[in-house]
Amino acid sequence: MTVVDIAPGTTTWQVPAGVTVLDKLEIWGNGGNGGSNAAGGGGGGGGGYIQFLNVTVPANEVIDVEIAAGGTTGTDETQWDYINEVSSAPSSKAYGGANASGRTGGAGSGLGGESSGTPDINNPGGTGGTTPVRGTGGGGGGGAGGDEGAGQPGADVSSGTTGGTGGGGGTSDGTNPSTGGDGGNSTQAGGIGLTWGGGGGGGGAVSQAGGTGGAGHIRITYTPAATGKPTHMMNYARQRNK
Repeated sequence: MTVVDIAPGTTTWQVPAGVTVLDKLEIWGNGGNGGSNAAGGGGGGGGGYIQFLNVTVPANEVIDVEIAAGGTTGTDETQWDYINEVSSAPSSKAYGGANASGRTGGAGSGLGGESSGTPDINNPGGTGGTTPVRGTGGGGGGGAGGDEGAGQPGADVSSGTTGGTGGGGGTSDGTNPSTGGDGGNSTQAGGIGLTWGGGGGGGGAVSQAGGTGGAGHIRITYTPAATGKPTHMMNYARQRNK
């Protein structure tokens, strides 16, 4: 199998020659940014996740894609923008997590995403942690949803100067865990949300900067078309060698 990770800034992807079925299509939404506040900022929400299996597509078709940057909730979404009745995953997108608002953590994605098709998996991101008490560390960022479940919420901070721990991602991918960033201690900035789609950690008290949410992502898994000689040519060669 071949795995293709769509890089941020990419706007199209062409289905390879001879390929008419994608084994798996995965879409992660972006994470929200952590907040900044004199009392400690809230964590950003984690992005959602949707997955499709056995996606039918025409060979050589050019498909529009969009990868949302972290913290662009409401203005940008990670999308597989393909409107064609032949496809089993047309016009699909994963929701991003919300940015934190001051001390209040950003909401998770609510749902993983939406599609005019039917996702096989649809898991939301976790909510960012809050900082209800002045002078504390920042709230943890929410983890992104994944193939194994919803993202976990970031930890709230109710006392002390230590930031909250970022929520775990719902993915089985150990290399890209989709974990939310840790909240900053009272004098530190919040941690960045990890790929893909983790929410940024809230900044510590005294208005430390919140961490940036992780960008969205699209991953495509497919089986390449056979490239060997046609069967009739192989049979002809065997006859000549007898």
